[in-house]
Amino acid sequence: MRDLLIGSVEDLPVLPAVASELMGLDASSESYFDNVVELVKSEPRFAARVLAVANSVAAASQAEIATLRGAVARIGSVNVPNLVLGMAIAQGSSGDDPTVRCFWRHSLEVAMGASQLAALTGDLETPPEEAYAIGLLHDIGRILIHRHGPPALGSPDESESCGLVEAEIAFLGVTHAELGALACRRWGLPERFEVCVRYHHPKADDEIPCDMEKLIQLVAATDQVLFPADRLVSRIGGQGEEDELLASIMAALPPALQLEKLILHQLLRGVIADAAAVLNAIWC
Repeated sequence: MRDLLIGSVEDLPVLPAVASELMGLDASSESYFDNVVELVKSEPRFAARVLAVANSVAAASQAEIATLRGAVARIGSVNVPNLVLGMAIAQGSSGDDPTVRCFWRHSLEVAMGASQLAALTGDLETPPEEAYAIGLLHDIGRILIHRHGPPALGSPDESESCGLVEAEIAFLGVTHAELGALACRRWGLPERFEVCVRYHHPKADDEIPCDMEKLIQLVAATDQVLFPADRLVSRIGGQGEEDELLASIMAALPPALQLEKLILHQLLRGVIADAAAVLNAIWC
């Protein structure tokens, strides 16, 4: 089974050129915004979906956007490469498969949650755009297991993740984190992405690079603690399960990610809505 799963990584299609080129752009360049617009414009299928996302994510009360420049401005030029990366990876998946949709919903929630938490911490070692990309990619190995491995180990439900890595090693001989790292290498993504994906379920004897430790901890905490966020009810206040859940989440957060309860709840609600909108746009 190990050889089969590793072989499935080698069979993954390469990323479209536009996705790779977007990931390689220098965000500090004065021409970055224009370069993003021109690259997305060169691939009509991505351009159409970027427009769809811009008109759906947190945009209910805003005017409709009809131009790609406007769409990139609304989404944020530093966010567009990661959005296109997700679209490129998901294009080989069927949106009609409930498990696949559940997987992408979880990945988008983690990506958006990790990115927003990174922005709140203001730590230069955890840039929001990297947190987003790694959150998006962190569980890509699980979709490979869903396709080629035992059904019981292919579900992306993080609420039942206790002992998951141990079960993968026992039954498959390889973990979804290792498969995900191999996929990042296959796609030619930055080495930092590969390392963070590999170690988002760290083992005691893992030697994690010091300069990536905070980023890995951020994504791992978002993955394992904050989600599935849709367990939260739609409002906060008073007594009830929602307060108990928020309290348990806050108690488990690393010191650098401590937030006030109301801020945490608002973050989770926003992430759930935005992830659902992007998910619909991916398969529009």
